[in-house]
Amino acid sequence: MADLRKQEAAVETATASLAKAKANADRARQLRPSGALSDEKIVEYLADEQTATASLASEEAALDSEKIKLAQTTIMAVDDGVITSRSANLGAVVSPGTELFRMVRQQRVEWQAEVSARYLPRISEGLSVRINGPDGQAIDGKVRLVGPSVSTDTSRAIVYVALPTGIRPRTGLYVTGNIELQTSPALTVPETAIVFRDGICYLFTSGEDQRVQRVRVETGRRNNGEVEIVSGIDRSSKVVTSGGAFLSDNDRVKIAEKN
Repeated sequence: MADLRKQEAAVETATASLAKAKANADRARQLRPSGALSDEKIVEYLADEQTATASLASEEAALDSEKIKLAQTTIMAVDDGVITSRSANLGAVVSPGTELFRMVRQQRVEWQAEVSARYLPRISEGLSVRINGPDGQAIDGKVRLVGPSVSTDTSRAIVYVALPTGIRPRTGLYVTGNIELQTSPALTVPETAIVFRDGICYLFTSGEDQRVQRVRVETGRRNNGEVEIVSGIDRSSKVVTSGGAFLSDNDRVKIAEKN
């Protein structure tokens, strides 16, 4: 503020100097035809007027600069909310992008869930979430946003979950929860049916002649002992569900009757 007032005074001084120089220059222009003033004096008065004009423009520019600096010292929040932490120090000079405060916008607390990247295709905005609250009470929420990037260190992304209005648990706590993933139909086989050989997944399927054929398959999701088959067989295939590790192509098998 002191620098701003000092610069305002400098502008007033320059304005007064310009008024004086302009008055002298105007009198010199009026007296030029009469010869009462020498040409040298007239040129001096006219030059003083130009110098005073330039000086005033310079001081006004400096005043604008001080006003900009003062405006930059005012920190404006993007929204209403509650400040949860402060890293700013009085008098410190910071560069653009430096974190000064952390704020809960609209006093809205949300859960930032770390989710494995393999689940991201099944997570979208609006999915229901149940959070295990810090006091043991379950909190229901909705997925607000799925983070655009995945950590190269953990292979996880941040999923932002909005909590109901009026629920404001303490911030900074670590909690767990469950996201109801989008479901889709899948062709599955028991885990015992998968045969691993040389790092590749295979299934043995039985034909009409009761001989088996080894089929390479691509697996997907797993749940409760079941494995999704993405490609390699269709729903009409008869799959050997166990003992496949002991079979080879064209082995004859006997299909057990279901009890």
